[in-house]
Amino acid sequence: MACNSKPPYWLITLLLIQVLLTSSLVLSDDEEDAKTLMKFKDSLLNAQQLSDWNLVSLPCNNKTQNWTGVMCNNDGTVFGLQLENMGLSGTIDVDTLAEVASIRTLSFMNNSFEGPMPDLRKIGPLRGIFLSYNKFSGDISGDAFSGLSGLRKVELANNGFTGEIPTSLTELQLLVDLQLQNNEFEGEIPDFEQKDLKANFANNRLDGSIPKGLKNQDPSSFAGNDLCGKPLRSCKKRNTLKIIIIAIASLVAVLAAIVIATFLCRTKKNGKNDYKSQTKKSHRIDAYNKTADNPNEIQMHTQKEIYKRTDNGGKLHFVRTDRERFELEDLLRASADVLGSGSFGSSYKAMLTNGPAMVVKRYKEMSNVRKEEFHEHMRLLGSLSHPNLLPLVAYYYKKDEKLLITDFAVNGSLANHLHVKRKPDEPGLDWATD
Repeated sequence: MACNSKPPYWLITLLLIQVLLTSSLVLSDDEEDAKTLMKFKDSLLNAQQLSDWNLVSLPCNNKTQNWTGVMCNNDGTVFGLQLENMGLSGTIDVDTLAEVASIRTLSFMNNSFEGPMPDLRKIGPLRGIFLSYNKFSGDISGDAFSGLSGLRKVELANNGFTGEIPTSLTELQLLVDLQLQNNEFEGEIPDFEQKDLKANFANNRLDGSIPKGLKNQDPSSFAGNDLCGKPLRSCKKRNTLKIIIIAIASLVAVLAAIVIATFLCRTKKNGKNDYKSQTKKSHRIDAYNKTADNPNEIQMHTQKEIYKRTDNGGKLHFVRTDRERFELEDLLRASADVLGSGSFGSSYKAMLTNGPAMVVKRYKEMSNVRKEEFHEHMRLLGSLSHPNLLPLVAYYYKKDEKLLITDFAVNGSLANHLHVKRKPDEPGLDWATD
């Protein structure tokens, strides 16, 4: 009996139906992606260059793109978006993009997008993120890149990002390209241990030592920061005791200068009205001037001059919670009287416009103190409490300029108190001597 090798008609029919259904499903997915991308386009501002995004055609024809800026896979699905140099603005609608399951790369470089860092964790399989040369700003959360294990390239350069570098970037084992230059990141660089990583941290506000995993990077990648360690200069060893001694001695010197200056003001009050009216003119503390050759030379500037010099940035750090807050600009605009100068720097009495009188001590000999050490010891000094100790209220840190701000106290001359030469109406010191 001969064997019939032809397949039965029902089997051929079943195969044809399966092929038609598969083609219909693929077409349906492509149409859904097209509708999703149209929704994303509607969320953009100034999207004139995307005029060919319409439902007349699909975004991709196999590997060929039909829509501007759409990158295609061989099977006709959307691989990514490359919308660069188009003048686009607004915010990036990540929720809509997450509906396109095949997206692996997003590039919006050199546009005008703004706002915080988009939450790209909603698009899990991403391999590349390119957001450089936009107007993004604000802190990036430490876990912003958690779960994005496929990321190989992250470029966030030339924006306004602040805060610390997200530690979740160190978890991306496949990361080979990281561009964070020209932002306002601060703090220390986290430990990157990716073997083939090429990174750039230049022109931020970073400090501390460079992690060992980055010692082979180009030195220019760390320029414009306060960093040390390979491939830059070696880090100086901390001298904690020296900093504490200098800080405490300076506070004592400030207190002594205050009481001495108060005594001198009282004794010279009569017949000095002309001088007094002159010192009440709108002088301002010059917190940025270079140290004078003569230690007793205290430089002051008029209101017009000081406004030109306050764009160096920086802020006051308060160590006490029971004081009314004020800004560095308020201090710079305050009427100022010179209290004196010493080996550590100069002291001023600053009368805030809408606040109390404060004493400002400007240091000249602490330029080699590292930022984190200075912050640590200022917090320690701020926690000290004693009836005979004038407490630290706030401080200002800059690499070449440091200020300590305390309350202003009127208690006469410390020397007169110690040597019993005070006036009859001045109280004496009741400190125990045994």
